[in-house]
Amino acid sequence: MDEGLESKSIAQIGHQIMDARNRLDAKGVAAFYADDAEFMNVKGNVTKGRMALEKSLRSFYSKSFVQKTRQVVESTSVKFVHPAVASLDIRWRTEGALDITGQPRRGVVNAILVKDSSNDWKIKVSHNTELIEAETSTVGQALDRERVQEMAVKFSEDFQRGDYKAMAAYFADDATYFPVGQPAVHGRRSIEEYWRTAKGKGVNRFEVNVDTVESAGKFAYEVGNALAHVRSSSGSGEVKDAVRYIVVWKLEEDGMWRILLDISNRSKD
Repeated sequence: MDEGLESKSIAQIGHQIMDARNRLDAKGVAAFYADDAEFMNVKGNVTKGRMALEKSLRSFYSKSFVQKTRQVVESTSVKFVHPAVASLDIRWRTEGALDITGQPRRGVVNAILVKDSSNDWKIKVSHNTELIEAETSTVGQALDRERVQEMAVKFSEDFQRGDYKAMAAYFADDATYFPVGQPAVHGRRSIEEYWRTAKGKGVNRFEVNVDTVESAGKFAYEVGNALAHVRSSSGSGEVKDAVRYIVVWKLEEDGMWRILLDISNRSKD
């Protein structure tokens, strides 16, 4: 066996799987698996058999948040256990969808491949794992006031440096935002554009203070107040605009909390 040549061939499988995934080609991905393969996704759900995997992937790829993303292979690693058995690690990065911190999600697929009767390498077992430090992982955890306050600070900082895409990443695709005295803004992209134009309309900065956060299953609500610093009409100073708000959060299928509804009203306190 030419181990170097075989290693390159196996590593290429990792790239081909990602290419098929980015085409949303469930059959193409499943073709690299043995008939009796076992696959575990990032949530720990196990699918057994190539046909069942293809069916599962077809359903997964039909989801809108998957269709808006692509995965990039950052690196591959191949080790041989036996001339006919090898392990393949595929480190990946997701593009097109940010996590709640505004960063791309990263992970690794660990796969065991065997040579079949046709001398082709097929995946027998694979586990997909998201790479998050255990002590800092918040994926899937209930929301609490301290965590939401940290996100509120970062949200304000994103606005000050003009990172409107990072701000929009806090919102669900189908979120609705009700700004004070203005029409409702529907959808993440429109919300991103709203904050982009807010800077041009004189909002210099704002501070958010979270009063209450309560979680129940896949939903949570947040109540707080914010103070916006707005350029005065004369342009020589700024005025302060106090608001009260209610936010409804939803735990989405990728394990991230995102804002579903955000309602603000001018405070009279």
